Amino acid sequence: MGICSDLTVSLVIVPGVGTALPDTWLDGGKKSWLQFLPDKALPSPAVYQFDHNLGPDMDSRLWRDILNKGLDLMDALVDLRGTNKECLTKIFEKSTDLELEHTGRTIAAFVAIATPHSRSSDPKHWNQPQLIVGAKSRTRRARQATAEDLNSLGNLCIQFEALATHPTNEATDGTSNPRKDGATSLVDFTTTKRDPILPCYVPGPFELNGSFCGRSEILEKMEDYLIAVDSHATTRRDVKSFAICGPGGIGKTQVANQFAAKNMNTYEAIFWVQAEKETTLADQYSFIAEKLGLVLAGTADANDQIVTRELVRGWLEKPMRSYNGTDNSTDEVSWLLIFDNVNNFDILADFWPQHGNSGSIIVTSREHVVKMKTYHIEEGIDLPPLKKEEASNLLLKLTWHEDIPEEQELSLEVAEILGGLPLAMTQMAGVMNRKSLSSADFLNRYKEEESRQELFSLSLEPKIRRTTYGHTLATVWALEELKHSSGLLDVMSYLDPGGIYELYLQDAVGNVQLSDYPKTTTAYQDARSELLDSSLVNRSTDRFHKSSLTIHRLIQDGARAKMSPERAEETFSAAVEILCLQWPAAQTGVRHHIARWQECEKLSPHILRLKDRFAKAGSGFRSRWITNLSFATILNELGWYFQERGYTDQAVECYEIARTNVEHIINTIQRQASASQTESNNIDKPSALLAEVHNNLAGAATEFNDGKTALHHFTIYNKMQLDSQGAKSNTSDSRLTSSFFNLGLSYAMTEDYDQAILSFEQAMVEASKLLEPTRIKIARSLALINLGLTRWLMGAYTEASETLERALAEREELLGKDDRQSMITGRILHCLGNVRHSQGLPEESLGFHERALRHFKETVGNNHHRTGNSCFKVAEHYVRLERLDDACELLEQACKIFDRHRCYNAERGRVALLQSVISERKGKVDDSQTQIQQARSLYQTLIASSDVSTDQLTFESFAKFVHVWGR
Repeated sequence: MGICSDLTVSLVIVPGVGTALPDTWLDGGKKSWLQFLPDKALPSPAVYQFDHNLGPDMDSRLWRDILNKGLDLMDALVDLRGTNKECLTKIFEKSTDLELEHTGRTIAAFVAIATPHSRSSDPKHWNQPQLIVGAKSRTRRARQATAEDLNSLGNLCIQFEALATHPTNEATDGTSNPRKDGATSLVDFTTTKRDPILPCYVPGPFELNGSFCGRSEILEKMEDYLIAVDSHATTRRDVKSFAICGPGGIGKTQVANQFAAKNMNTYEAIFWVQAEKETTLADQYSFIAEKLGLVLAGTADANDQIVTRELVRGWLEKPMRSYNGTDNSTDEVSWLLIFDNVNNFDILADFWPQHGNSGSIIVTSREHVVKMKTYHIEEGIDLPPLKKEEASNLLLKLTWHEDIPEEQELSLEVAEILGGLPLAMTQMAGVMNRKSLSSADFLNRYKEEESRQELFSLSLEPKIRRTTYGHTLATVWALEELKHSSGLLDVMSYLDPGGIYELYLQDAVGNVQLSDYPKTTTAYQDARSELLDSSLVNRSTDRFHKSSLTIHRLIQDGARAKMSPERAEETFSAAVEILCLQWPAAQTGVRHHIARWQECEKLSPHILRLKDRFAKAGSGFRSRWITNLSFATILNELGWYFQERGYTDQAVECYEIARTNVEHIINTIQRQASASQTESNNIDKPSALLAEVHNNLAGAATEFNDGKTALHHFTIYNKMQLDSQGAKSNTSDSRLTSSFFNLGLSYAMTEDYDQAILSFEQAMVEASKLLEPTRIKIARSLALINLGLTRWLMGAYTEASETLERALAEREELLGKDDRQSMITGRILHCLGNVRHSQGLPEESLGFHERALRHFKETVGNNHHRTGNSCFKVAEHYVRLERLDDACELLEQACKIFDRHRCYNAERGRVALLQSVISERKGKVDDSQTQIQQARSLYQTLIASSDVSTDQLTFESFAKFVHVWGR
């Protein structure tokens, strides 16, 4: 832009937030944009770049900082042009206060137009930034804007928003088309297309392994097959996949890493994901979405793992460099995706890109390469052991004996004994370095121990021995005589090997009961150094930029194999203690808060590893581990986290193990007390945990709309809470309150409304016993919501309205209007919408239902079942208003949500029924009949009968099977 009207033009470039800097801007031909400035329009331009250092990761501070940077830009312009020039700043020096104030407001409007803003026509939605207006001086802080200022700014922004530089009817369309007045955000479930941040390497830049030896033929084969550009520099038009298969310790992961590091200049995006568990895959795809810039951290989209998974997969299928229509760079980005350590290929289905033009996929697995064809992996290799010469070279490099002639010869014998396994070579090199052994020393010791058969009592065929013996031998030698690190290593053998935060291990210093676990920071550092020097662990920085230790699974196996049952019990308990110290437990009686999810995400792979170890353990180990109350506690916590994230099936698995274990603990305590004829003094904690497990199992049942199971577990939970605290007149514990309102909900689900009302009223009584007024209101929120819901179901609309309005008023008093702390306020709004509809107030009903939909979208995300139910309710209104296209978009989103689980067949059925109504109104008879048939098929599953007539397909008939909170 030209700043002044003299012959020298100053061009000031201000980059966008989160976009590339101007000095990196290139045209489609990869040439700098500066070469194409028009000479006549811009004679002798002086080009300046304003570096604001703003980024999308600044979250809630972004608007404020944009406005403050506006002041910095104005200062820079003044300094650039000088105070004697007749330029924009002179206006401020000559203006009266009144003129200055109006000018300031106008400029503020222009600034606001250039920043992220609402599309609403309501001026109050533009009043978020506290704009600095009316300041004549260049002070860094001026008075805050008045209400008049902010209202004026809002109106100015709306006026400027209507301006157009070309003929259009959009200005008049704003009043006639309801999609222009803010409704677009409700019916639009397409996540904003954000330009990717490239290059992008997750978890970080890949580095060549300086000790890597051999495998050159394999790497060449992989490059020939995978590289997205052929010898003629033409992009291959498909996604290539390659499997690296073989037993543990053969070097699969190292080959994949070497390929990635070697080809970082070929791929602009490389993503490495641990692929053992579906939940871990989902967590990593969420992180990739953030690093790639497809979502902003902390937003509803970022917290919705279905959204992040689909965004990442969608980008892999069409890896655009930019979604900006004016960007000339239409070529697609080359990418590499590595699924490491795949055990169950079925879980990859939702994460695997179905098509694409410029990507490569590497899979590492212990499965045989022949099996890969079953999963549409076109090419691969069963990785062989290193050749004798390659293994010898690796050993020489790791022991720094490359220049010693006698070592060069003897290392060939060592390599043959170790079977050419890279892991075995690495481990043995660590042993030799630590104990100052030469190859001759190794061979002498090996012959002695093999002759006495102290190492093994195995009878193996030579071929099998070649792929297992070397590792076993190396592990035995590496683990013996550790002076400082046995305790640390043994604990690590029970945790997820892919990355163990040092913070977790360091915080455990002095806090765990394992006798040989480091007791001081110095002791921990000595133990870590010993493990690193022995090549038993590696140290790296993980995707959260924190120091972590990694350990091979086979080393973990070796460490556990040498443990006695007593040692295994102690070590298992220590690992549990470490994780319990770090777990951000959900507040008792008040859950659904999403702020803790990131920490839970980091810890969940380690708890899952303990869960798997427990499930696979023999009876001897299980009989000891089952008595660990902390293990049952953290499994229950993990289950609740999974339930919050939508993985209810996995949550139930955790709950069931926790229930079995804690019931065993309680029975053991009672049996011992009975035998000794004493009281069971240690039963309080396990009983409290068992109550919480029943509460969570009931919660899972409500998610599945299983009223009978929910009632069973909520009844047990309520009785246990009454037994433990029913006689207290004042308390700070809200669990008894929650037990009553949840019990009432399960009664409502089974249509026992009278019992439901009694339970809700008792919940209010128990809430009044809480010591703090704030806690009273928080605790009774759900009681009021469920009470209002039940009264609506009973047809008592006036009482329902009063109850829900009270719940909303108390919620707003505590958290403000339209809070986004959790989904609870959305439930109130949804119920109020239903009540207003029943009262014959359709416009008020629409208002509440739209607010509920917006609330759910911004808290639990676009793919939660509560969002789906709100989509249906708002779509009903839009059909009434003949806004059929908007209704269709809402119902399409509802279909995506409810298709995920059979427990939503009723919700999906009524969606199909409403879709058929819309199709009929649009004259699409065939579509309408297809949707009717879908509704019929779904209704058949609900009533367990194939005899269903069209007359039976009504919204009321489906509503009977819809969860009470979704009706």
